[in-house]
Formats: sequence, C-alpha cells, structure tokens
Amino acid sequence: VAILGVAYALGAELGAGTIGNMVLTGLFMDAILASGVVPDFLRAPWVQRLVAHLSGTVLVGVGTALYIFANLGAGPRDSLMLALSQRFRASVGRVRTGLEVAVLALGMLLGGEWGIGTLIFALTVGPALQWSLRGLKQR
Repeated sequence: VAILGVAYALGAELGAGTIGNMVLTGLFMDAILASGVVPDFLRAPWVQRLVAHLSGTVLVGVGTALYIFANLGAGPRDSLMLALSQRFRASVGRVRTGLEVAVLALGMLLGGEWGIGTLIFALTVGPALQWSLRGLKQR
C-alpha cells in the first residue's frame, strides 16, 4: 500500500489491474506452489536451475509487458516503475533493474535469504521487460 501511495503521488495511473495485481498475485502463487505443478529445483543440477531462472525471468518480463499494455492499471511496484520512468525520463528497463537491486540490497541488510537466482532476476528482469515492451510496440 505504501508503494502504491508513492506511485500515485508520482502520477501513476491506477486501475482495476492495480488492485487485481495486489490481491491475485499472492493467491495464484499460493495455489500454484500448493498444486505441485512447479518442480522443486533445489537439488537439480546447476545448469537446470540456471535455465529455469533465466526462462522464468524472461516470462516475467513478457507477462509484465503484456499486462501493462492491457492498460487496466499496473500493480504497485510496476506503477512505481512507470511513474519513476516518466519522472526521470529513464528507460523502464533501467528503472526496473534499479528497483529490483534496491529491494535486494534492503532484503540483504534485513537478513533475508538470497542466492544467485535472486541476483540473476534482479539484474535481468529489467532488460527482459524492456525487450518485451519494444516487441509489443512494434506489433
């Protein structure tokens, strides 16, 4: 809610998708994890884990671009990303990377768990999103 407030103060447009993202993302993640559909990669070979991390990051970039293009309102973090991108005239990809790295650093300072997959995501989701947005704009 705090991030949503900051995004709104920076001029982000909010919509039904904003609230839907806040509520449904957690519910869907809980359901997907409980279903066992996603395999446990904890003991998988490192190459398989790397491929899973990279392909997952690309999917997040594409999915985020698709729902931003639907123009129903981005989620709180993505609304903040879009508002900061407009405010500072920076690419969405760079802003997203900055936000992810800042959140990773804060999590580390607070003693949270992180690993190479967290670092991969933080550094590559911004470029994946930027690439996806460009691809959608061309269509």
